[in-house]
Amino acid sequence: MSSKRITMLGVTLLEVMLVLAVAATIIVMSVRYYRTATAGRQANEALVMIQSMTALADRLAQGSNSYASIDLTTKIPKLMPNQNMTSPWGSQVTIRAMSSDKIRIILPATPEAVCIQLDQMLTANKAYVSSTTCPAAVNDVTVFYSRQI
Repeated sequence: MSSKRITMLGVTLLEVMLVLAVAATIIVMSVRYYRTATAGRQANEALVMIQSMTALADRLAQGSNSYASIDLTTKIPKLMPNQNMTSPWGSQVTIRAMSSDKIRIILPATPEAVCIQLDQMLTANKAYVSSTTCPAAVNDVTVFYSRQI
């Protein structure tokens, strides 16, 4: 009598399930990382945009020493790169003089993750005050800038 050993080649259902679980975990982590990276990039771009607008306003106000005497709503957009006042997430940014030494900038429809990061970045500079608390999924971020004399 000869005994023959039969060997089965292939994968079991358990092995397939394990591979699928690992692949799903990698995909979920990639999507989370992408969202975090996108929010960080948008917050950085928004901060640069705010700083550019306030620097332009300061330059325009040098002669009169007042923001109130300048039509920031029409002059600032013409001086922005590509004459663009669109936020990184696609909303139209507005700027307005509140007094001779204070400007208000509104970034509508700011995503919550961007709002939180932007608020943290703005608190690092005493010239900027954000009046937004970022409680919702989409927020209108209002930033006040006071000229430092």
